Amino acid sequence: MGPVLVGCDGSQPAGRAFEWGARAAERFEAPLHLAYVVAPVLMPMELTGYALGQMVQEHQAWAETLLASLR
Repeated sequence: MGPVLVGCDGSQPAGRAFEWGARAAERFEAPLHLAYVVAPVLMPMELTGYALGQMVQEHQAWAETLLASLR
């Protein structure tokens, strides 16, 4: 069996998927890979007053915290 890939976003359904994925990876002695995806920006940053770099940093920090808690 190849690796088990689980999407993580901090939601309750993602938490259940993580639990299932972790059990499957353990049962089949497969690596468990966790993914956090940032959706593309659909609105120009100039209109929102929100800097793209700031958004990327915030998502990176959240993803690191979330993935560390799941380890």
